[in-house]
Amino acid sequence: MVYRGGDQVGSWAYVGLIALGLSMTGIAMVAVPLSVIWLVLSIWLARRQERAEHESDIEY
Repeated sequence: MVYRGGDQVGSWAYVGLIALGLSMTGIAMVAVPLSVIWLVLSIWLARRQERAEHESDIEY
């Protein structure tokens, strides 16, 4: 269900960007910075999770 929902959202996003007048180059110029933001966010969340797990392992 989630997989197909993701496909649909991706399809709508592509159609929406085309409707805004973006070419494939324009879509790439939107997608690349967005991907970098997602990468940075995922690294930050992973480190935060590791820190939280480490802090919960410490016994007082």
